[in-house]
Amino acid sequence: MPTRLAIFSDVHGDLHALDLALASARKLGCTRFLCAGDVVDFGLFPDEVIARLRELDIPTVRGNHDRWAVTGQGEAGGSSWAADLSSDSKRWLRELPERWTGTIGGVRVLMTHARPGSDMHGIDAEGITADEVRPMFAKAGADVVVVGHTHEPFELVLPAWGSVVNPAAVLRDPAPGAENPPATGTFGVLELPSRRFTVHRVGDGAEVEIRRRKL
Repeated sequence: MPTRLAIFSDVHGDLHALDLALASARKLGCTRFLCAGDVVDFGLFPDEVIARLRELDIPTVRGNHDRWAVTGQGEAGGSSWAADLSSDSKRWLRELPERWTGTIGGVRVLMTHARPGSDMHGIDAEGITADEVRPMFAKAGADVVVVGHTHEPFELVLPAWGSVVNPAAVLRDPAPGAENPPATGTFGVLELPSRRFTVHRVGDGAEVEIRRRKL
């Protein structure tokens, strides 16, 4: 029986978009969910987003904005929204892992935020080469690597090694005054064991075109 896995990333405090994505994913037959990090910043409801992810026990990895929120570093350092996060939310962010691994339908999946080993060095789907991607699989021990960070939806396939997928950002409605973050309002669906990957709008679940490359 195939498993449809919904992949959320870069929610950035947009609770309404996350709830829409959850509803759309369920209508598409998704029964499992993952979140590739950056759950806070830009949106109005970071505590509520964290509460929803915890309520549904969705495996989540730490993004750079999540790290900044609890270390006071980076763009979030000293910001009012980070200071206003509840202590419980900060504790949860602090305990997030850098990576998640699981085997579903015999397919080994690794999820990290930007790329294995870095929450900042995102993958340029247009410019990256096979020589850059091959070591990721060699070190990861995975058939599919799930990333976020760049807010760009893509699928990269390296024959005989595996695929790298990015669902872009659940974020759809940044808070007023946010510095124009790319807000795609999308999530991914990974069907296993076929490894078919598609990206969909959070509002109605409609499939959108993405960059697909064979390296």
